[in-house]
Amino acid sequence: MSVKCKNCRNKLFENARYCPECGYPVDEKFNVTAEDFLRDTVNKGKTEKLSPDSSQPLTLLEHQGHEYLWDEDNMGVWVDHSILEGIDREAAQVVFENLVEEDQKYFNQAKEHIKLKASGMKSPVTDNELDEHHYKALVIDEDFESKGLWLDQNVISFWYAATQNKEAPALTQVEELLHILVHLKFLED
Repeated sequence: MSVKCKNCRNKLFENARYCPECGYPVDEKFNVTAEDFLRDTVNKGKTEKLSPDSSQPLTLLEHQGHEYLWDEDNMGVWVDHSILEGIDREAAQVVFENLVEEDQKYFNQAKEHIKLKASGMKSPVTDNELDEHHYKALVIDEDFESKGLWLDQNVISFWYAATQNKEAPALTQVEELLHILVHLKFLED
């Protein structure tokens, strides 16, 4: 009997942690929650900036010295370009090399086969339309003017499932994922 993804009904391989097509966690306990975002995080309150997903005011969160804009309803997060610029390339390489082989392969395939299209969503910083970089489960929206990124709850849940580390705060998981993107030069031409 084959197991299928609860989200997209794609066939899953034995011992799969996430669906390779849509990223949905095989074990739903790895779906990101509000508690995951608020763990080890300072909630600085609502802002005037609006979520690309829900058009609701974003909440300013501080985690490990970085500020993020968070959509409490849709669990997405805005990452300012300054956070990406601050990532050390050697540290990014170490994070990538510590991935299991299966995940390294997935990210390398994503880098090779990434597609770009208009997302239809607006940047919370510039009001520009976001451009969507996508490969199967990995969907990252970018504001080409500000170079900020929007990561939705599906990407964060996918990463929780990949790492199998639900004890880590969501923004720690986001930072780890950003290291991988920087190492692969994922968002660079």
